[in-house]
Amino acid sequence: MVNVNLFCIPFAGGNRYSFLPLEKAIGSSLTTIPLDYPGRGTRYGEPLLKRLDLLCEDLFRQVRAKLQEPYAIYGHSMGGLLTYLLTKKIRDAQLPLPVHLFISGSRAPSMRRDMPDYHKLPRPQFIEQLRSLGGTTDEILNSSEILELYEPILRADFEAVETYEYTPCEPFHIPLTVFNGLSDRISREQAEAWQRETMLPIVLREYPGDHFFILEHTTAIASLIVRNVYAGFSLKNTI
Repeated sequence: MVNVNLFCIPFAGGNRYSFLPLEKAIGSSLTTIPLDYPGRGTRYGEPLLKRLDLLCEDLFRQVRAKLQEPYAIYGHSMGGLLTYLLTKKIRDAQLPLPVHLFISGSRAPSMRRDMPDYHKLPRPQFIEQLRSLGGTTDEILNSSEILELYEPILRADFEAVETYEYTPCEPFHIPLTVFNGLSDRISREQAEAWQRETMLPIVLREYPGDHFFILEHTTAIASLIVRNVYAGFSLKNTI
């Protein structure tokens, strides 16, 4: 079996270690390569970036040398939007494209109008928004010391997403699988709108749970990623 790399792009506030459960569930079926943004994870101490184009450029520099091997990209929430932007950048650079894209917990980029400015909220309201999304433990949200470190990262990421402006472009010719939580704020319509970004029929899978439904369905998601990666690789080699 041909080895395929899976680049994993974190959600807002996340880092490469956020993908440890997925990496364990995938095992040796794929080579999982989780990425880090500046200012967190293995890159703590680097200046935070507050624009998606700068984050995308940073991701591009991380993966560029590895694009000659078969690969797929997976991103959750902000990472899903950056999966899309990174693929656009790779295509613009005329480099080998991914065999499959995986997006979870992310409304389609064409549906991102009138985003609320959560990054400008005072701390109490900002924390309540984080609490309502799920995925951030009470241990973090109730600790002033941890929030001193974590809150600037989250605000930078929220600002990057909330200030993004969508520019339509030619759809990809890449298989795309979308995962969505049934209790998430992202509607089925917003998830289905990913179809505008690829000429191939998307696969939409919905799971019980809120924005971080992926934490409860890691095994099922990992299984589908592996299956669809190799299906996408086969498709690419027949085009």
